Amino acid sequence: MTAERAGPAPHRPGTATDERDPADRTDLTRGPVLRRTVSYALPVAGSSLLQQSYLLVDGAVVGHFLGSPGLAAVGAAQGLVYLLSTGSYGLAGAFSIRIGQLTGAGQDPRAAQRALATGTVLWSLVGVGLTLALAGPAFAAMGVGAQVAQDARLFLTTYSAGLLPVFGLTAIAAVYGGRGDSRASMLLLGLGNLLNAGLVWWFVGPLELGLAGAACATVGASALAAGVGLSGLARQHGGRSGRAPTASAVRRELRTGIRIGLPITAQHLVIGLGATVLLGIVAGLGTAVLAGITVIVRLELFASLVFLALASALSVTVAQNTGAGHPDRIRTAVGGCVWLTVALSVPVSVGLVTSRDLVAGLFVSDPVVTGVIGRYIAITYPFFVCYALMVVIHGYVTGLGRTTIPLVCTLLSFAAVRLPLSALLGDRFGVDGLIWAVVVGWVVGLGYTVLAVTGGRRVGVTPARWP
Repeated sequence: MTAERAGPAPHRPGTATDERDPADRTDLTRGPVLRRTVSYALPVAGSSLLQQSYLLVDGAVVGHFLGSPGLAAVGAAQGLVYLLSTGSYGLAGAFSIRIGQLTGAGQDPRAAQRALATGTVLWSLVGVGLTLALAGPAFAAMGVGAQVAQDARLFLTTYSAGLLPVFGLTAIAAVYGGRGDSRASMLLLGLGNLLNAGLVWWFVGPLELGLAGAACATVGASALAAGVGLSGLARQHGGRSGRAPTASAVRRELRTGIRIGLPITAQHLVIGLGATVLLGIVAGLGTAVLAGITVIVRLELFASLVFLALASALSVTVAQNTGAGHPDRIRTAVGGCVWLTVALSVPVSVGLVTSRDLVAGLFVSDPVVTGVIGRYIAITYPFFVCYALMVVIHGYVTGLGRTTIPLVCTLLSFAAVRLPLSALLGDRFGVDGLIWAVVVGWVVGLGYTVLAVTGGRRVGVTPARWP
């Protein structure tokens, strides 16, 4: 049965759901639902904090040892790294939902887990081929300088050689997350990030391996952490009774996961392609502006981590309670998460706006670069609540398996609104024009999401009804 068509499973005595301990922290179908959702989100936020801290450390290390040209090269490669990751994100998101539904219904998720492993291996091979074929033409099309393009290609080709452990770590974390064990997922990803931070300093600094060393640090850390995660899953499965899943069951789950994951992949693909186009627009304003935008991207991920974690937790909560047949718990969780998002976004915005000069100075001393960073924070973060609410509501519809709504939102707010406005306003008003295009995109995205969820039939959208 597919994720979108699966109705709430009736509770059957003797199933795994009935046997689970009500105090089990991985069971989101029992206990105070908002508290359980937030408890799930906290380790996810901790993991994201470590990840974004690593990205900030990575940026600081690259900026310190390799200067603005190194930051610009990493920034140029970021869009293509994201494109390579789209299939991995789609698979991980889809199977996290699917495993959550199976867990909530008390069914064995091993077929879905094997399907996720198969898809991850296949996409890793595709990613290597795409890098070898398209890296050179892609950087040439961006219009970045010859040296920046050469350095960025070195970083990307080195990184692509280790896609399997990088994507494998994402998949393993998704298995733990779908089963409700966000703490194990946090520890696993946290281990990878800590190893990454140490290795990038060692490879780029004392060993002087440059951008190739930065890429090798990511691959090596991912491989070590993925090994730990696989070992943990093997120990858990060692005590599981019953037959191993058949090949036909794995194929069915793979088809289901691909169907759920295609909109997620397409959404990330639109973002990745759009980021590449946007990078070309930014590159036209100079290397200093490109370096500033590189820092901004990482800073924005850092500021968003609480809300991304809450969206992830809400998605798994909705998936498990959909499988268990508890619509009232879904309603309570969604309402509580929306109000919590509003309450948390205000101090985040105020804190960044008031300390923007200090934040900008943590990365580089170039006044042009720090000016770009500070200006971005001052203009966009008064509107940050729009982005935060959009992300959290997307977590709700994703948990239902309605992954087309975030895709359409991205097509509208990013591809149809932000990119054209960035080109138009950037050409006329420079950096400020690029920044205001971000604000407009957030507002449009939130508006569409609310319409889609509450009854957007008038604009050709099948609404995802509130539970």
